[in-house]
Amino acid sequence: MDGDTDIAVRTPQRERRRARRRVFPPSAHAGGAVVRLPDHRSEQVARRARGRRGHVPWSGPAAAVLTVCLTLSGHEPAALAVLVITVACALSGRQSVLASVPTAFLGVLFTTIVVWMAAAWAGSGLFSRVVAARALLVAMTVLAVMVMAMRHRHLSDARLASRPELLVALPAVVVAAVGVTAGLLPVAVGSAWYLTGADNTSHLLWGVALRRAGALDYGAVSYPRGWHAVIATSMSASGQHFGSPETLLQWIRLWSLATWGLYAALVLVTGLCAQRMARTVNLRERTAALAGLGAGATMLTASFFTFTMAMGFQTTILLAFLLILSAHEVMTSAPPRACLSALAAFVAVAHTWQLALAVAAVPVGAALWRLARSRTGVRHPAMAVLGCFIAAALAAPPMWSAATHLGLRTVGTPGGVGRLPVEWLVIGVAAVALCCWRAALPQGVLLVGAMGAASVITGVLVGLAAHASLSSYYPTKMFWHAAAFAVPVSCVAVALVATQAGAHHARGCSSARRTVAVTLASVFGAAAIVTPLAMVRSPWAVDAGATLSAVTQPEARRAQVAWRVTPGSAGDTLALVLLDYYSVRTGTARTAPRDLTYEEACDRLRASSDPAVLTTASQTQVSREFSCVPGVRAITVPDSRS
Repeated sequence: MDGDTDIAVRTPQRERRRARRRVFPPSAHAGGAVVRLPDHRSEQVARRARGRRGHVPWSGPAAAVLTVCLTLSGHEPAALAVLVITVACALSGRQSVLASVPTAFLGVLFTTIVVWMAAAWAGSGLFSRVVAARALLVAMTVLAVMVMAMRHRHLSDARLASRPELLVALPAVVVAAVGVTAGLLPVAVGSAWYLTGADNTSHLLWGVALRRAGALDYGAVSYPRGWHAVIATSMSASGQHFGSPETLLQWIRLWSLATWGLYAALVLVTGLCAQRMARTVNLRERTAALAGLGAGATMLTASFFTFTMAMGFQTTILLAFLLILSAHEVMTSAPPRACLSALAAFVAVAHTWQLALAVAAVPVGAALWRLARSRTGVRHPAMAVLGCFIAAALAAPPMWSAATHLGLRTVGTPGGVGRLPVEWLVIGVAAVALCCWRAALPQGVLLVGAMGAASVITGVLVGLAAHASLSSYYPTKMFWHAAAFAVPVSCVAVALVATQAGAHHARGCSSARRTVAVTLASVFGAAAIVTPLAMVRSPWAVDAGATLSAVTQPEARRAQVAWRVTPGSAGDTLALVLLDYYSVRTGTARTAPRDLTYEEACDRLRASSDPAVLTTASQTQVSREFSCVPGVRAITVPDSRS
């Protein structure tokens, strides 16, 4: 009787269960039973966790057309974003599109490096031409579409992201949102922060010089410029001519957006690496996602975000991204793909930071070990040997140039760039030891720990070889990368300890623990959001905006000296560096980012047939100040203090 009554009454809960049975009929499972995953979830829950089929709103040909249209219309950052997303759709198999975005960016970077080096080997500045740069962007998009066609897949078949991955991606979304918002503002307001770091202006000038050269050649310049080749491709594809104040503003906006995107990629891959590492130590999916969220949010704190973004250390950000991505690919992907990704990252590291090549060799060795033990490696060992040979050949030019042109005199550069991250090194060692003790030697944790150890050893060896202090420029950066490796491991260790401690406590304490955890997470998250916003509107950014307005005046390019452009001398130094934009080429001398002495300023004015000073002062004041050069004229710009 009760059973008949129960059947007759159709509640909303019963209707939902009936709908789920239609989606997953019992006949689809062995013996009519519901398939259970290792953490005892039903297939329905697993399907939601894996992510639903996304509906990407463009087809393959449309993606190529959109890339061209965005490039022609002057939206180069959007064109690069479409390209990376299309490549991510092509690479996403069992992974989602979101999880494939870092690997897709690596593919775009690697391809750009190879073709720009090929242009140098051919002896032509091919990519200084607009048509060639546009053809490269379209060719990479079409290649991604062809890969999908060979795999019998369509863009609309790709899984966008799972719910845990969306949680992990929140810090990266914050960075990207701040960057896009800043890019929509006027350059003097939203992108002026880019000029606060001396290295940022150097990267801008390197990109301009590389765009004019049209090829990646290490014969005259040993500075690694793989990252600059990607941005130079967009600069060339836009069709804008150099030498005008308008294009200077456009390139500053482009580099600003690209730097925000690069750091967002670092935050994303750090979170994904922590999430995957947490799964390798048998943490539940929700706990693993929280560990990934914590790792990404940690990268937004001042120890990591301010150190790199405010100082302009773009290659430092890129190097951390490449190394963490290599570890993530070795832990996540099948052996052949992991090996290809590690080798591609190895080449990219050689064109980013030659000193860190030993660190990049650690995931390559782990990937080759996995490949040798797999069926593919046993059947085709020659393929692995050929891949290593090609990677070594592509990495050789920057390494040889650095060894012959620079040697050890540059790695011993004096002066610190910040204090050593000793606390993070200690935390990293403790986290690796804790994970190995609690989880029986997890391979992912050991891999990241080995990369951190290699980074520390490299920094120590560089300091010893150059007879420099460990707090000098390059050793400090190597220690910073070791600290970056400690972030995902420490978040996994905290999640592991919290999970095991929670299992041994009574349920009555769960509410208090939850309250404390939510409070700490809220404070930590607020700090992570405030840090990027504070950098955009810092006082230094306001002064940089005033300097930018000065150097983009019509007659500013004719000045050899900047004097009293802003209230402080930093504005004069920045103005001098930016004035190189109008004449910079590969191999030409650059203005050092430092204050000029009076004698040096006079020498610069005497060397010109038309001595001029960029200033907010009057002609009388300039003639009195620089009486060493008769006939000096003042290029007066509006005073930002008025």
